[in-house]
Amino acid sequence: MKSNYINLLRGLAIFLMLWGHCIQVCIPLGVDFFLNPVFKVIYSFHMPLFMLISGYLFYYSFEKRDLKDLMIHRCKGLVQIIVVFGIFSYFATTGLAAVIKGDFSALINGDWLPSLSGLWFVWSVLSATLVVGVVCKTVKKLWLQIILLVLASVTVLLFPNAYNNLYMYPYYVIGFYFAKYQKNIPAKLAYVKYAALLLFPVMMFFFGKQHYIYTTGFFGGTSLTNSIMIDLFRWGIGLIGSVFVAVLMELFYKFVVCKKPEFILWRGLSYIGQKSLQVYALSIIVLSVYLPAVYLKVIGWLPQIDAFFIGHMWIYNFIFTLVLAVVYAVGISLIIKLFEKLKISKVLFGR
Repeated sequence: MKSNYINLLRGLAIFLMLWGHCIQVCIPLGVDFFLNPVFKVIYSFHMPLFMLISGYLFYYSFEKRDLKDLMIHRCKGLVQIIVVFGIFSYFATTGLAAVIKGDFSALINGDWLPSLSGLWFVWSVLSATLVVGVVCKTVKKLWLQIILLVLASVTVLLFPNAYNNLYMYPYYVIGFYFAKYQKNIPAKLAYVKYAALLLFPVMMFFFGKQHYIYTTGFFGGTSLTNSIMIDLFRWGIGLIGSVFVAVLMELFYKFVVCKKPEFILWRGLSYIGQKSLQVYALSIIVLSVYLPAVYLKVIGWLPQIDAFFIGHMWIYNFIFTLVLAVVYAVGISLIIKLFEKLKISKVLFGR
């Protein structure tokens, strides 16, 4: 059950990310996507959920290997996708445009280098993996591990996308220790997780534009106190929201999925869950260039669509973008299968 459940949970999270992408780049003109209710719910927790799962799964590699083997095994694949896919993404976007225009000055000037930092979540996983792996392999006492993990958190700022790394870091640590000590949690205490079903909707009531790290950064408050309160709230809602979704998916898995595991929807979610890293990487290319370009072309041809959505936002939020996200997910899945058939998937994604 555990692996199937994890794949479904990752599949749901990656699908929600794709749905959020559709809202972000296919938004009607003049509408602020940060205020979109679906976008707000998704972006309150979905990347923290991925980081919790990453930390959780890292523990099982951690247990099997010594420090040297662990670092080589875990970091090799992450560095490979950062470098190889980073360069590929440049040629699939800016590089392709340069070929079409016949202007190669961007490549000559080294403008492809920023593409290596484009997969910010992979950098966050890499930095957290190095810190948690080294500290927890070299120090055995739990209390000292915790102290060192807190002190060593500043090292994740040395990597690209520094503040995103720092924001994600606690979730990785929590996921790691949850995997390590989950069997020691008393049965009665385990029921505390259901409190998230009530707490998360209440917290969403207070979630505003300032709580996105994308809009205010890590120290984006009007004062130090305000910044601390914003960061504590965004950390809290990310954790509670992740538990909320994990609990719902656990219940859904037990009472629905297990009764009909071959249903195409569950199989589809499980597939993109297994390929979540590939989906995430490819979505960066689609999000940065192709999806917005196609949408703007369509709106240019049929401007009445934009006006219709502005007058019927509920259709846009809950029907159009949902259908678009399904098409988006299917399209990326087909690209992944194509790359696997061409034997280049391992080169690009390290797996």
